[in-house]
Amino acid sequence: MMMSKILIQNQVLSGKTPSQVLEAVNRQICSNNREEMFVTVWLGILDLKTGLLTASNAGHEKPIIKMPGGDFELFSDKHGFVIGGIDSAKYKDYTVQLEFGSKIFIYSDGVVEATRADDALFGTERTVEALNKVKDETPEAILNSVGKAINEFVGDAPQFDDMTMLCFSYIGEPDEIIVNNEVSEISKVLEFVSAKSEKLPLSSKDKNQVEIAIDEIISNIVHYAYGEGKGKATVKLESNDSEMTIIVEDSGVPYNPLEKEDPDTTLSAEERGIGGYGIFIVKKVMDNLEYEYKDGKNILTMRKKFSE
Repeated sequence: MMMSKILIQNQVLSGKTPSQVLEAVNRQICSNNREEMFVTVWLGILDLKTGLLTASNAGHEKPIIKMPGGDFELFSDKHGFVIGGIDSAKYKDYTVQLEFGSKIFIYSDGVVEATRADDALFGTERTVEALNKVKDETPEAILNSVGKAINEFVGDAPQFDDMTMLCFSYIGEPDEIIVNNEVSEISKVLEFVSAKSEKLPLSSKDKNQVEIAIDEIISNIVHYAYGEGKGKATVKLESNDSEMTIIVEDSGVPYNPLEKEDPDTTLSAEERGIGGYGIFIVKKVMDNLEYEYKDGKNILTMRKKFSE
């Protein structure tokens, strides 16, 4: 098992797909397997940006998957032969598109074959049932709960086999955030934008200007868009090779900030009076602003070009 683990890790780091990894490792194990031992392997490689999971199965238990808003369900993947059995064994890749909040439960046969004193097995059906009782909990809580269910089922019977369980949730990197029109929510948007900006080729000055702009726009929505009522704002971020785009939407009163007349900066502070500077600053620090009112929503699009 330890040798297989090391070989798998080395093959994965070389850039192979899961099926290619399993075929290569199987040949290596079979070439020097005097003890005629074997291992079962489920191998998955997850693209954290897209949520695309590519996997291959070498005689292992079927994964149990939960999509957002759904239940844990047994996923009938295609099995290849165990590692160490036949040196010419072939394996196939398959893909699963995970969404934000998807969960996967992987386990050894010791889980479903946990045996009670009357020789009854815990089984796959009970495993799925145990998972769905705590389907919305954290992976850690799910693992603890399933382990407790197995122990209660087995009781005082001796342990039949080792039990290994893995559960993970795909958090991903969402491209949008939805907040309430509350002052405390402004910092959430700033943190979201700041985290996204860190991964883009923006100078420190540009990042600061983007945060100033989004602070002003969200503050206006919080204080004025819904009057005394409650509402939400959605902030979406997109980027390409030349610029980042921030799209802010709200369902408040129709308001086009681009129609607001710029303050006369040639006048003194007393002559100019109070107010009107926020949108003016946004216009100055962002490279392009567009507004439209569509389907009952204010939609403001702001663009910031990357430095040459």
